[in-house]
Formats: sequence, C-alpha cells, structure tokens
Amino acid sequence: MKHSSFSHIVLSLLLLLLLFTLPLSAGGSKEEKTPAITENDPLLEGELESPQSSPATPAAPKAESADGSVQFMTYSIYGDLIDQNLFSQADITMINVWGTYCSPCIREMPDLGELHREYADKGFQITGIVIDGYHQDEEKFKEQIGMARAIVDYTKADYQHMLPISLELNEAYLSNIQVVPTTFFVDSQGRLIGKEVTGSRSKEAWIEVIEGVFAEYEN
Repeated sequence: MKHSSFSHIVLSLLLLLLLFTLPLSAGGSKEEKTPAITENDPLLEGELESPQSSPATPAAPKAESADGSVQFMTYSIYGDLIDQNLFSQADITMINVWGTYCSPCIREMPDLGELHREYADKGFQITGIVIDGYHQDEEKFKEQIGMARAIVDYTKADYQHMLPISLELNEAYLSNIQVVPTTFFVDSQGRLIGKEVTGSRSKEAWIEVIEGVFAEYEN
C-alpha cells in the first residue's frame, strides 16, 4: 500500500497514539480510523458473510473431519481467498488473534513479523486473525479493514491476516476466545498443538514459547 510522505507521517502519528494511549486490554475505545479500501477492492466483491456459499467457490465441509483436521474458507484483509491449505505450508503455524483496538496486540506485531521471517526455513509460520475485521455496515467495514491494513503495514507484520467470517474457522478456533491477543499453535492439518497463550509477549519470551512447541511437536 503506497502513501504520500505527508500521509505516512500522519498515519504513523495516529498509530503511535493508538499504541500508547489505549488501555492494555481488549476493551479499549476505538480511535478514528483511516480507510484504505476502495469501491473496486476485492473484499467488496461477492458474499463476504459466507464465502463457502458463493457460486464461485465449493461448499466447505464441517470444521473438523474424521482425522481431526480443520477445513475452512475465509478471506485475508487484502481480499485473498484462504483455506486450510495455508497450514500445509509449514509444520507448525502460530495463530495470533488480535484486534485493531488492542494496543498490546499492535505492540508485539513488529516482533511477530521478525519471528515469522526468522523461522521461515524451520517449518514455522505465523498467521493472524483480526477479531474485529468484519462489520455488516459497508462503511464501518471499510474503516475496519483500512485500519487493519495500516497496522500491518506500519508494524511490518507481513504474514497472512484472516477475517473471522468463516463459521468453520470460528467454530474451530474462536468460540472460546475471551481476550486479545490470544495465540495458539496448529500442525500442518490445523490440529491444535501446545498450549494457548493469552496476552502479549516480548520477542525473547515468544522464542521460548515457540521452541517449547517445537520440542513438544517433535516428541
């Protein structure tokens, strides 16, 4: 996403304000958002409420199959269709559930972006789920996606970020989420491994957690 020099400075100041003024919980009030989505954006085409039922895509099965694998269809914040094949790209995927209104979530995203890149050759990847990444009102939806894209751009957390619009995705992973950030790990078939982690962490603390998950997975 390209910004003019002035726009980038303004956006940076807004995000810094978001980082240091919001409460350290998921319940903070939301700041004014900068839309970054246009009428021709891919996310405004088709049926976002249920991509599984779109004529252009096959119907998705239930969240868990007989072998415990998770199957779903959703969209990224940039309008890319994503399904369970995302998990097959790594032995272990770390799923970070975050919100655009959550300052601890945003503070740790630069570190998560670095970890995603540093562990890329070790069979590990990170993906995000933007818990507030959808709204039935089109204008509010534009604002939500615009802010999510701006945060990802600003923090360089350049991994996939999914929208919570799949019933299967919600059933498998989000139904018990009480606070953001919440982070958990899955194997290449989307099956949960390791322990759920609530709250943000430093990069060093995340390395310890990730190495622990690797040790458990290998055993």
